[in-house]
Amino acid sequence: MHGFNGAKYLNSVWCEHYPFAIVADEYFQSKANLDLLDKTGKVATARYLHVKTARLMCINRGLEVQVLEEETSQKRKKENELLKDENGELKNKVATLGKDKKDLESRVFELCVEKKEA
Repeated sequence: MHGFNGAKYLNSVWCEHYPFAIVADEYFQSKANLDLLDKTGKVATARYLHVKTARLMCINRGLEVQVLEEETSQKRKKENELLKDENGELKNKVATLGKDKKDLESRVFELCVEKKEA
């Protein structure tokens, strides 16, 4: 959001070649704007714009933080789902291994009994 698009077309304000100065001169240097600048003074206008810019930066940063938090939350949800799936698979493997262990113990016991009888 902070960078410019490298396109050479001038139809987007995100283009690095967008003619900001020309647009400002043609559309925003009206008589009313210039009169207001003369009445308020350059320093007062600059300070006002500085405060407005700082507020916009704070709003923008707040939006960035919200987006990052949402992305982090979504990633955590996906990771939790994967962990639950893996946990379920591990439980199944443990249950299978437990059954196999009991089967082996039973078989060893049977072999021991057969050996004693023989």
